[in-house]
Amino acid sequence: MKAGNINNNSVDTLANGVVFENVAESAGIEWDGQEDGLNIDWVDFNQDGWFDLWIGPHIFELDNRITQVKLYQNNKNGTFTDIAQQIFNAVPLRDRHGNTWVDFDNDGDKDLSVAVGGSGGNSGPGKPIDESELWVNQNGILENKAVELGLDFAIARGRSPLWFDYDRDGRLDVIQLNVARADKLGPSTVFRQTENGFVDVNQTVGFNIPEAEFALSADLFGDGDSEVIVNRFTTGLTVYKVTDGAWQNITSQFPKVTKVRNAISADFDGDLVADVFLAKSNGYWDSFLREWESSNMAMASLNKRQGPGEIGFNFQTTSSVTFDFYMPDFALSENSKSNVDHVHDHDNIGILGAFLPLSKMFIGSEGYNPTEYGFTLAPDEVKGIVPESERVANAVYIGYNTTTETWEVIFNNQTISPQLDIFVKTADPLNNLNAIGFTNPNIVQTLASAPTLLTYDSSTGKYVNSTQQAGLNVAIAGQSVVAEDFDNDMDVDIYMTSAFNYSGLTSVFYENQGDGTFVIIPNAAGALIVPEGPRVSFGNHGISTATADYNRDGFLDIAVANSALPAVTDTYLGSPHYLFQNQGNENKWLQVQLQGVITNRDGIGSKVFVTAGGKTQLREQSNGQHFYGQNQQFLHFGLANNSVANLVRIEWHSGAVQEISNLAANQILKVIENQGTNGADTLKGSAKNDLIKGGNGNDLLSGENGNDKLLGENGNDQISGNDGKDTLNGAAGNDVLQGDLGNDLLQGGLGNDILIGGAGNDNLQGNGGNDILQGGLGNDILQGGAEADDFVFQSLSEKVDRIKDFVSGVDKIKINKAGFSNSLTVGTLPNDQFVIGSKSLDGNDYFIYNQTKGELFFDSDGLGGNAQVKLAVFVGSPSLAASDIAIFE
Repeated sequence: MKAGNINNNSVDTLANGVVFENVAESAGIEWDGQEDGLNIDWVDFNQDGWFDLWIGPHIFELDNRITQVKLYQNNKNGTFTDIAQQIFNAVPLRDRHGNTWVDFDNDGDKDLSVAVGGSGGNSGPGKPIDESELWVNQNGILENKAVELGLDFAIARGRSPLWFDYDRDGRLDVIQLNVARADKLGPSTVFRQTENGFVDVNQTVGFNIPEAEFALSADLFGDGDSEVIVNRFTTGLTVYKVTDGAWQNITSQFPKVTKVRNAISADFDGDLVADVFLAKSNGYWDSFLREWESSNMAMASLNKRQGPGEIGFNFQTTSSVTFDFYMPDFALSENSKSNVDHVHDHDNIGILGAFLPLSKMFIGSEGYNPTEYGFTLAPDEVKGIVPESERVANAVYIGYNTTTETWEVIFNNQTISPQLDIFVKTADPLNNLNAIGFTNPNIVQTLASAPTLLTYDSSTGKYVNSTQQAGLNVAIAGQSVVAEDFDNDMDVDIYMTSAFNYSGLTSVFYENQGDGTFVIIPNAAGALIVPEGPRVSFGNHGISTATADYNRDGFLDIAVANSALPAVTDTYLGSPHYLFQNQGNENKWLQVQLQGVITNRDGIGSKVFVTAGGKTQLREQSNGQHFYGQNQQFLHFGLANNSVANLVRIEWHSGAVQEISNLAANQILKVIENQGTNGADTLKGSAKNDLIKGGNGNDLLSGENGNDKLLGENGNDQISGNDGKDTLNGAAGNDVLQGDLGNDLLQGGLGNDILIGGAGNDNLQGNGGNDILQGGLGNDILQGGAEADDFVFQSLSEKVDRIKDFVSGVDKIKINKAGFSNSLTVGTLPNDQFVIGSKSLDGNDYFIYNQTKGELFFDSDGLGGNAQVKLAVFVGSPSLAASDIAIFE
């Protein structure tokens, strides 16, 4: 069977609404009813600009019943080809959980980070379990280097990684989120990346989270600082404000929310501050029954936590019955766990055998034992059931009443904690399913919970619960969620899938009304999950979701994977993997691809603002990370009917800022930090030593702090060094270069440029073109280059400049009247106000040129002495005349 052969739902929408169509089968996303998909990630693995699809099972290797990992390479024509076998040399079987693709080493390709679960905690006190993994991309082949880099963390029960640069050094750091061991070892841990690998910095930053499932990072207060939200299902959220030193616990600024399955941040209400959406479902660990009438199948999850006793179920059918069994590893005691190889126990027989051996399964009144865990019984093979008085503890009893045609299954549970799932399948209809020893809940209603939306209240400086006001009040057992502008109407919508595969509503699409309130689109706008059969997932992880514009048409598509429960004879996964293709509309769009230079290469932690039609939108680069899923790393903006994005502003995580004006819609814009595009850019460096390139267009470049190199390249650019020892190069075009503070090098390049040294001892080189050079306050070196250049002096407070290539009759010395003397007359200097020699000859001799030494002086009263101030030294002592000097105001 291939995925995608069941859902052809269509919905009526507005002309510029959103409609999805499931194209998994035609795209080549295969599913045979057995494959697991705990993680689903979009990643441009081969760096061709087209997103590939990763489906990572819970416990994966290259080829096994449900553990076959998939990397579907995008063929750029709407189809995919699985290349997983080509990218791994070897994959040991491990209890894997969250996967994230990230360029942690800044080398331009994606590596794979995997939090390993630790075999369900199956180790003795203080003993390691399984190593987490860091698969480093080596020219398209993945090699696990977690041990040598210090990220193996074998003592931990990993759940997911969160990658971000907490200390802003350009190297990505990571939090591994872990659940608790009995011996309390291996808590959730922050690892800082150094030149030599990763080190535990929990104590340094004050991170104290014994256990958690996942975390997300975002600038929640719009102040440029990152926050980290850490989630534990039972205890709720913990929030830290992140610095490069000790982090601040700010949980008190957020409402208490528990039972969270997944979280995303986005600006839903348009206030340019991130909001937080929390997908939730109620936990349930007691007994229940679930029936699938169309499949003639039922499931009983038997777990009597309130005390020992008999629990079970009965039903009627006239046909034979197939029995299948599953027992989760957490149902076993620690002593039993140590004897079970949980990871390799694909068919669950090892765990069943440790607690419920075949010798404790009794059939009929005679109580004979089956020879294997999965078996089929005909009515004439079973007569009666072992009497209650003869039953032993922790055993299963199966019987049949020939008179009423009723089957009965009893679990004599005396140890309270073990959970046993029993599946029954019949050829004929299964009727009158009833619970024994417990009240069967309405499991759909029991698990379902409305999500929670947290928004920022600027009046209090805190986050508040805005769920009801936003219209997000429909209960669903939420598990995975993505938020994007799916209809390109300039607001962010929400798509959410269910957590527990027994629940009723499987997916929901919330359409943003433009003000942060939502309405539900029927049938999830065509992205409705439709079960093919019984849906029972391993560990109740459910459905994982991720979004990307895989066909590059400007409209975001949705991929969905389903995790599975491998029992003895079958894998219970009733829904395939999906690829919901967005059918698009007339609205326009823009996507921004970030590449960091001072910032980490993925640009994680950077923010992008796009203004079009008078409205500004915010996206934050989080690398698409969310629990058990990863969205595309391009930042997507809907533009509605606007053909131009008036302004794109990138606030890099390093502190650098770039602005690009008047960009045409419907394009993917690649922005490299401190490098301009073909348009008019504004680039501001960070506090570090930046290399800033203007590219084409008329650009504004500012080095800010640090010793920077600023290259205007093509276009008429304005370049400012600001603090530090900077190098400014205008290159082509008519540029303005300002050194500002520090001892700077200014190079005009081609074109008619203006070079202003500012403070410091600067070196100004006009190069080609008719340039204007102004040294400023320091002892500067001025070289005009070819063609006619102007050397400007603003005031007597400037120090002596050195002019290297003055040509009389071609170049000019320009003097600001206000900075020298009001006695000067604007225009070319009269001959009687200029003298060649060592001093003035009369009161009109304001400018004295000592040609022997090449020194130019200004004498405000013509009397010489202290009033005679040296302005410049001309290298080579060239000729100089009054006509070479001009006064301006």
